[in-house]
Amino acid sequence: QHAWVYRGHAMHSDAGKALYNINNVAKAKEILKGSSYKGEEIVFNVGNLGFMTRLAVVVQQALKETGLNVRVNTMDLGTLFSISNKDEAWHITTSGFGSQPFLGPYMYQQITTGPANLARRKGDTALEAAWAKFDGTRDIAIKQAAWNEITQRTYDEVYFVKLGDLGMKYAAVSNLAGFRAYPGSLRFWDAWLE
Repeated sequence: QHAWVYRGHAMHSDAGKALYNINNVAKAKEILKGSSYKGEEIVFNVGNLGFMTRLAVVVQQALKETGLNVRVNTMDLGTLFSISNKDEAWHITTSGFGSQPFLGPYMYQQITTGPANLARRKGDTALEAAWAKFDGTRDIAIKQAAWNEITQRTYDEVYFVKLGDLGMKYAAVSNLAGFRAYPGSLRFWDAWLE
């Protein structure tokens, strides 16, 4: 799903939806042709989890098809996380998140701004101003408008790119009530046995 928070959450937004999962190689080639890219090596760091290594093969091939020179580095998760918090030794890295009920929008503030931001972007004053609006009010309409700005900005500036899908299977006993399946980790919030 395109939204950063799950459907039904007060901050669920369709901002950026038009830019989500476009999967258009011809358009990517066109954008690349008009850029300053001259074939420099792009380092793609990948965790050694099975789904990440399989995903890396597909992503590397797709990026090469568009004309990008991509080298994959596979490593243990500790090394991946350590390198991801630095501004050198990588251009693209794998991660994983879904629109599950972590902390809603606040989960994304720490990964888009400040020293731990996963995109390693610095000085995005438009995004920082939108977060300041979001943090500076308790008015739900103002907060929702700021969240829409935040979401749209991260899509416009390509903070994150969908690299694939991770399916999950759930099984439950017939007397489990109130259970809701969220993308990502299994949650038993407000669930009970009847």
